[in-house]
Amino acid sequence: MASKNGRALLRAAPADTDDPYVIAARRRLARWEDLDAARLGAGERPYLVSEEEHRRIREAFAESGVTFLQADASAVTTEHEFLVLLGEVHAFPEYYGENWAAFLDCYADVFEADDAPLVLTVRGLDRLRDTDFRAFLRCVHELESATESVPLLRPVIPRKVVNLYVGAW
Repeated sequence: MASKNGRALLRAAPADTDDPYVIAARRRLARWEDLDAARLGAGERPYLVSEEEHRRIREAFAESGVTFLQADASAVTTEHEFLVLLGEVHAFPEYYGENWAAFLDCYADVFEADDAPLVLTVRGLDRLRDTDFRAFLRCVHELESATESVPLLRPVIPRKVVNLYVGAW
């Protein structure tokens, strides 16, 4: 996430700038502020939330233009199945290789696809937690790592992306 100093620098750029990078950066940073309000009470990353907390977050953003994607992982029993599910939810191209390196390559495009902040809601991972705790930890860790690292690797300020893991935690 951009620092407050970075935001101040962008806001201080000439208002009549025609630099597309500055224009897009301003727009995306303004939308990040929309998303920050939704995390009230969500705790620390990874955001393991209850149904009630998830409902409250969705209601907080009902009118904000935040994009919500839903992933039902209740049938997921392996890390590979989770990767397939993520590819489907994000509508990755056919060449998606269904491994974490391929996920990272395709996932990077999600960050530039739109200005609206994106919240991915993953339901049902508590089942994977109960059947294969190691796979559960790896899935959450890899998705969070990708979500955190992609913005650092892109030449433009990306959209804000947050993952919510809804379950009986």
